[in-house]
Amino acid sequence: MNSRKDFEIAQTQNWYRIPVKSAPGIVKTGMIHTIAFYHTKAFDEDKFSIRYYAPVKNVSVVKRKELLPDE
Repeated sequence: MNSRKDFEIAQTQNWYRIPVKSAPGIVKTGMIHTIAFYHTKAFDEDKFSIRYYAPVKNVSVVKRKELLPDE
């Protein structure tokens, strides 16, 4: 997790984006059941740690501009 904005989206909208090019095989095949969120230095006291995880209910391929039309 590289940004607070991405974490806020995961918490409030219940989705998280992983670029298809860098997605592990378990994600691409839809066999993933749980995702853990590793926080980078952008997260101050939570940096370099995994403190949050969530069940994966669905995997979809969607263009970035559809998810984040203002970017």
